[in-house]
Amino acid sequence: MALAFGLALLGALAGAQGASAQALNWSADTSITLGVNTYTILSGSAATSMVVGTTSIAVTVPGGSSFTLQSPVGYLLNNDLGLAQTCSVTSQLVITGAATVIVTPDTGHTCTSGGGGGGGGGGGGWSSSSTTTPDTTPPTDASVSINSGAATTGLAAVNLTLAATGATEMMVSNDAVFTGVTWATYATSLSWNLVSGNGLKTVYAKFRDAAGNVSAAVSDTITLSSGTTVAPVAPATPASPSGVTLVKMAGDPKVYVVKDGVKTWIQTAAEFMAAGYDWNAIQTVSAEALAGYSDSSSSAPITAGYQLMRASGDPKVYKVENGVKTWVQTAEQFNAAGYDWNAIQVVGASTLSVYPDSSTPVTPVVGGTFGPITYGTVSEAVRALQQFLKNQGADIYPEGLVTGRFGPLTRAAVQRFQVKYGISGPGKAGYGNFGPATSAKANELNK
Repeated sequence: MALAFGLALLGALAGAQGASAQALNWSADTSITLGVNTYTILSGSAATSMVVGTTSIAVTVPGGSSFTLQSPVGYLLNNDLGLAQTCSVTSQLVITGAATVIVTPDTGHTCTSGGGGGGGGGGGGWSSSSTTTPDTTPPTDASVSINSGAATTGLAAVNLTLAATGATEMMVSNDAVFTGVTWATYATSLSWNLVSGNGLKTVYAKFRDAAGNVSAAVSDTITLSSGTTVAPVAPATPASPSGVTLVKMAGDPKVYVVKDGVKTWIQTAAEFMAAGYDWNAIQTVSAEALAGYSDSSSSAPITAGYQLMRASGDPKVYKVENGVKTWVQTAEQFNAAGYDWNAIQVVGASTLSVYPDSSTPVTPVVGGTFGPITYGTVSEAVRALQQFLKNQGADIYPEGLVTGRFGPLTRAAVQRFQVKYGISGPGKAGYGNFGPATSAKANELNK
C-alpha cells in the first residue's frame, strides 16, 4: 500500500503516470461545473486523480482505463496533449491511460457541421471551428528572492519568495545543476535551508507549466553569517501570529516570544513550528533589551490546526499537529481524511526530523450536527457533510470524495439527497443548496 501511495502522490504533485490503482470510478453519468457551464463525465470513466478548477480540469487516467468528458452543447474540448475529440450535437473527448491531461474548454467555439455530399446519399462531417496551437511558451517573469532580498542572515533556515507567470510546478536547489531535485507543486513562498557554513550562498529555481515548458533558471544570493547579530527580516508571507515578537540574545540559542511586554521561552523547535512561528522573524537583541521584558512561567502558545508535509525526494506524507508528525500511510487514508493534495509542503529532511513520530492513526471526520452550508465553503463542516453523503450510498454520492470543499460534486450529491427525500428538485427553490430543510433531514438521519 505504501508503494501505491507513493506513486499516486508523485502523480498528483509532478504529473507522473502509471499509478497502481484507480482512485475514482464513475458508475453513472456525472455533471461537473467549470465556470458557469456544465459538462458530463460519462459512466465507465476511471481516474487516479482529478482536479476541477474554474476554467479547466486536470485528470490522471491509469493504464488500461479511459475517461470520457462530454460537452452537451458541443464546446471545443481543448487539451494540452492535443487529443482529438468527436463531434455531433455534443462534443466528446476520450482520454486513454496512462495519461495526465489538462482540458480547457473553449466556450467561444463549438463543433460545426462540415461539407456534405450530394445525390441524396451525401452525409455531413463534423469539424472544429478553430485550430488549437500547441503551447510552446515557458513560464515568464520568473524570480526567486531570499528573505525578501536581504543581504545577510544569521540562520541557515530562510524563506524564499518565488514567482513565475503560468507556472504549475517548480524546482529549487542549492546548486546550479539541481542535483537530486524533483519537480514540486508551484508555490509563492517556501521555507528553505541554505548550505551550512558561513559565506555567500546561492539558491536556484526554475519553473514548468502544464504543457511541460520549462523556464530558464533564476537565482538569488545571501551571505550567511552564523553567530552574528543581523537586522531582523520580515518574512515574505508572515507565518508568526500577529501581535507577537520573536527575540533572542546574541550568543544564546534560547528564543522567546514577546507579547504585551512579557517574554516566554519557547523550549523546543517542535513547539516553535507547531505555533506557526517563522525562524526568519527572530530578532537578535542585547542582554539589556531582553532583560527589559518581564518573564512568564507559561509555555509558548501553540496554535490550533495542522500541516501536511513531506521531505524533498520522499513520497511519504505526514500530518503535523501539536508538534507531532503522523505518517498518512495510504492514498485512501489521505482522501478519507479530507486532506488537500495541493496543501502538502515540501521541506528539507532536517526540518521534518524536528517533529517526533506518533502512532496515532489518521481518521476521517464523521458525525456531528449540521447547519446550513453554502456552495464554495471550505471547512471541517463540509468534510463532515461529505462523509455523511458518502455514507448514504453510491446512489447519492458515487464519487465519495471527502475534501472539505463544497464544489460541484458535493452539490450534485446534495441534489440527489433532496430528490430522494422530496425536499427539492430540478427547477424548484433551494435545489442543490444545503439549507435549513436539507440540513434538518440530514440531522434526522445522522443521529
